[in-house]
Amino acid sequence: MEKEIYGQAYQALKRMVKKYAASDLSVLFYGETGTGKELFAQYYMKHCNERPDKKTIRTVNCAAFTEQLLHSEIFGHAKGAFTGAATNRPGILKTCAGGIVFLDELGKASLQFQAAILRVAQGDSFRQVGSDKEEKNTNVRIIGATTNLSSIIEELKHRFIIVRIPSLQKEDILEIVRGKKG
Repeated sequence: MEKEIYGQAYQALKRMVKKYAASDLSVLFYGETGTGKELFAQYYMKHCNERPDKKTIRTVNCAAFTEQLLHSEIFGHAKGAFTGAATNRPGILKTCAGGIVFLDELGKASLQFQAAILRVAQGDSFRQVGSDKEEKNTNVRIIGATTNLSSIIEELKHRFIIVRIPSLQKEDILEIVRGKKG
């Protein structure tokens, strides 16, 4: 069941996000905890002009992984790259080709990880952990969310359309409680 975004304050924002999705533009949603960044990311993914199927959409909470595991999860790793890396493993950028990767809590990722994502955004290329081979043509759209815009490196911010998700408005409380669409 899809969660609905209620409230008059969000209607113009929904129209704008829908346009960005149809235009193939990458967005970075930011706002306070609980404002609906993830809901807007889902809304964006639903309205993409290429409408990927469920296999080509991946959501990764950057705050939920250690540095090494996050790199391995997103970029993959080569056999022997670290203890326990018994085989080559493609990362999400490879397995999600043609789709969308939503990096939730991107601002909590390290500067090194953000720089690696910047390389993907700039040149559509990356390296697996423990590999010297440059992977190209990922054809993955990256979107993100953060509670702290200042924690995102400047160069990476320039690769996104920045979308601020405002806090709940007083006039929308009754509508949300009643469950009416705005």
